[in-house]
Amino acid sequence: MGDFKILIDSTEFQQKVLDYISSGEIDKMIDATVFKDNQECKQAIIHGMVIASMLTSRCTFYKLTGE
Repeated sequence: MGDFKILIDSTEFQQKVLDYISSGEIDKMIDATVFKDNQECKQAIIHGMVIASMLTSRCTFYKLTGE
């Protein structure tokens, strides 16, 4: 395979993380772990996800132009 980069829209990614956190999907994911009944751990997981998504704004930005 050639040398290439896969690009994502960091704002879209951040919105998807927020949507996931506010949906029931986060509960399903956490309920499948050892943290199922631990609200403090759930909040720590959510906090980590938010911080990780915010770090995408520190990634390299590329300007793509049409050919």
